[in-house]
Amino acid sequence: MMDGAGSIQSPPAQDESRSFRAGMTPRVLFLAFLLTPLNAYWIVKTEVVWAFVHATVLSVFFNVVAGLFALVVVNRLVARFAPRAALQSGELVCLYILLCAATALFGHDFLQLLALMLIYPYWKMGDGNWAEPVKRHIPSWLMVTDHDALKGAWLGNATLYNPAVLKAWVVPLLVWMTFTMMVIWTMLCATSLLRRRWTEHERLSFPLVQIPLELFCHTDRLFKSGLFWGAFAAAAGLDIWNALATVYPSLPSINLRTDLGPFLTQRPWSDMGWVPVCVYPFAIGLAYFMPLDLAFSAWAFYWVWKAQIVVRAAMGLEPLTGMYMGDQSSGAWLGIGLMALWGTRKYVVAAARTALGDQRHADDRNEPMRYRTALAGLMLGFGGIVGFGMIIGLSAWVAVTFFALLFVFCAAATRMRAEFGPITHDLYFSGPERVMTVVGGTGPIGTHDLTLLAPFHWVTRDFRSSAMPHQLEGYRLSKDAGVRMPSLIVPIMLLSAWAFISWFWCWLHVMYQRGIIVQVAHPGVGWTSLAEESYKRLDGWLGSANRGPDFKVWPQLGAGLAVTAMLLVLRQRFPWFPFHPVGYALAGSWTMSWLWLSMLVGWAAKGLLLRFGGANMYRKAAPVFVGLVLGEFVVGGGLSLLNALTDHITYGFFP
Repeated sequence: MMDGAGSIQSPPAQDESRSFRAGMTPRVLFLAFLLTPLNAYWIVKTEVVWAFVHATVLSVFFNVVAGLFALVVVNRLVARFAPRAALQSGELVCLYILLCAATALFGHDFLQLLALMLIYPYWKMGDGNWAEPVKRHIPSWLMVTDHDALKGAWLGNATLYNPAVLKAWVVPLLVWMTFTMMVIWTMLCATSLLRRRWTEHERLSFPLVQIPLELFCHTDRLFKSGLFWGAFAAAAGLDIWNALATVYPSLPSINLRTDLGPFLTQRPWSDMGWVPVCVYPFAIGLAYFMPLDLAFSAWAFYWVWKAQIVVRAAMGLEPLTGMYMGDQSSGAWLGIGLMALWGTRKYVVAAARTALGDQRHADDRNEPMRYRTALAGLMLGFGGIVGFGMIIGLSAWVAVTFFALLFVFCAAATRMRAEFGPITHDLYFSGPERVMTVVGGTGPIGTHDLTLLAPFHWVTRDFRSSAMPHQLEGYRLSKDAGVRMPSLIVPIMLLSAWAFISWFWCWLHVMYQRGIIVQVAHPGVGWTSLAEESYKRLDGWLGSANRGPDFKVWPQLGAGLAVTAMLLVLRQRFPWFPFHPVGYALAGSWTMSWLWLSMLVGWAAKGLLLRFGGANMYRKAAPVFVGLVLGEFVVGGGLSLLNALTDHITYGFFP
């Protein structure tokens, strides 16, 4: 633990001499490299082409869980007839960690958007006042500019495998791949430094690792549980029935989703807008493993946000600023990220002393990286990212501020996941650019830098599939499974590079066949609007390029920071205080609107079991909630894969 001076005491002796399970073996790497392109194709078809269900907006990727559940079942059969050929639990854990690292890159708010950002500007040059600044300020080697290559991807009925087309893509992809790998490396170094502090000293709960831990490390116990299979069958049966009901309209569907918004017709109640009332078995199951105060805060603050809207409307005040109450949420995210990093300051100093050779402060032999490597890698990685920004033309202060804020938001998402285990964590359109342009104004940044910030929209639009939380969860899962953490670093970097290549290979192959403007099955769904967001926002910036701070937004950002700090102080002063700042930061989001009722049910179930049955009853009931998660993820995910392969859409289980 950490003493008053901030030094890190060595871990217990038994931790240093523990025996590790087989983990990162050659066959694990082979399977990860084999499955990554298949997962990329799965995500392309389900999230981009048909856009009917989204794995990468959830904190636990259902495509990874569903695929590895099938592998676990096959592996048990192999173990019965050829035990030496079967994968060990440590190998399954490592495979899960690697596939999550790859899928994080495939995210709805990451490479999916980068793919579109590369092709949108030069095809849509006549669609806005941003066109001329983009041509003047953004280096052409960052974008795809060849007209024939653009036409093939946009309209379809073409082939990617034309030398001229491949040549048009190779330079932009190599440039952005280099940037992406620097981001992933910097995150790995940061999480390597934070791991012991958050995992062993603060003992954060990491609720989301419970599902893979049960599936891979306690398989026998789980599969012998009748409670597990009963819950699995209930969740799976719900999805199967609803899928059949879409194919056979004579079957009545079991609709567990509705919206109260249309019934709220009088002001100020109608100002709440949509109020989804939905029950998702997987969300109930995941909420069960959250700490009670955090699960309570998530759904309770959802209604605090709604009450805030009603009160402001009743008082005749202007609506909250930002998308989905984003500015207050942005202030809360900043507060959580800054406070989380501030709380680790003494620990980082102690790690730095260890890195400089003073072994009195810590034993870092079993850490993911030696502290010297992690600190040097963090500085080099962040310096490389800032250098990338400056090479493309960003001013030094803009690059440093922008990327520093980016990592504060990523740290906030990581802290939330480690402590809270939220089912999702979105902060739509309220990232570093929003903070910089409303706090300091667009004037100090200038037209040149504002234009150069636009292509980074894919990194900052939202933080739902951020790789950094998955990395820290991977460290925790590997430790719980008895797998050596240092063995993860190189494979994660290698697989991240392969994931980048796999994503663009699959995405481009499909787009040149189908065409971007026709790939979505529902014509009213504007997938290209994800790229339009950035350039429409740039239009607004350029229209007010000399504008100072946006004082309308300041109170919202300040309120988010202040409420977060106040909640943290109250929890420190009064241990019984039930509201948690992480719940406040998350509850105003788009996704929480879908999930609040399921989280209430999971919270209530856990609370009642603990109150009337104690910890023993809570543990006995846990297989039920694991079954709800796996039942819906396996069957719902399996249906999404079947739909993707057959191009025949039946039923999407979320949202």
